[in-house]
Amino acid sequence: MVIRQDTILAIDDYTFNSSTEILLLPAQEYILGIGAQNEPDKIYGFLRKTDTIGNTIWEQPINNIGVALPPIHLANLKNGHFVASWVDSLGGITENRGSYFVRSYDTDGNIDWQYTFISSDYVRNIQDLYVCANGDIIGCGYTGNFALTGNPTCWLFRLSPNGELKWMREYVYWESLAQFMLLFALTEDAHGDIIATGYANRPDPVTGIWKGQAVLLKVNSMGCFGEGGCNDSTIVHSVVTGIESPPSPQAGSGVAVSPVKVAWLGYGELAVFYNLPATPAATLHLYDVHGRHIATQTLPPSAIFTPLQTPPLPPGIYLYTAEQGGTVVARGKVAVVR
Repeated sequence: MVIRQDTILAIDDYTFNSSTEILLLPAQEYILGIGAQNEPDKIYGFLRKTDTIGNTIWEQPINNIGVALPPIHLANLKNGHFVASWVDSLGGITENRGSYFVRSYDTDGNIDWQYTFISSDYVRNIQDLYVCANGDIIGCGYTGNFALTGNPTCWLFRLSPNGELKWMREYVYWESLAQFMLLFALTEDAHGDIIATGYANRPDPVTGIWKGQAVLLKVNSMGCFGEGGCNDSTIVHSVVTGIESPPSPQAGSGVAVSPVKVAWLGYGELAVFYNLPATPAATLHLYDVHGRHIATQTLPPSAIFTPLQTPPLPPGIYLYTAEQGGTVVARGKVAVVR
């Protein structure tokens, strides 16, 4: 049974209008996220508050930036206010990549606070927002960070109810042959763990044909894993502030070592990309899946790449750890295919 159908009024002076998000406020009013467009690849974000039959209470642009973007995302906060995500900071250090932000509004449309994820090195987009039981805001998406693995990473972040960053982490798919993993939605379970879902591109284990598959990523409230902790090899980059510390702090957060195949070194050979302080000296150890040592190599300081010198390696999965100053700063796995 259809109760009511309404056409939403267009944004003035914009030919194409699309409502991409709707939020029901505690006062039984709606917040609409609307994309307005007159020309290709330039979508402007607007917020509109309406009553339950579509009458406009107020409307305002999020900012004056128009680019081709994912939808606006909205979520209710515990204090009756709400948060929205969009993009900001074109030009300058972002080189027009655009920096996504999370912004808190009161129900009259006044801004409480804003946290911006500055894209000075690569873009981090936001695909979903969720407000946790304790009032924290979590979000997910994917990035343009190709430097670590040669493929984009996915990411999660956590903000306090006042808009302070607690942590953000980037992840890769747990099978080394996979090309990428993208996250599009997330939630929190009754234990405070975070569950995100999305898409990964990986080869079929039988046919070897590349195909996409749905994935679930489950981490604790700090974005870490039960067995691997905050240094699990699936986590390739981290930023953790002093607002909230991990349950078991470990050195090396935010450092990644990523062996990959490099064609000019010969088919099946490996190289190491890394992002480590110049001192003390860092060392990489390579093992087979039975734990037998294969090679140890010092990583040149102040560099980001070096070939990994090994004897000829038979096809299979290999494990590696990187140590610096007596501390393990990265561990992971890589496949050799011939």
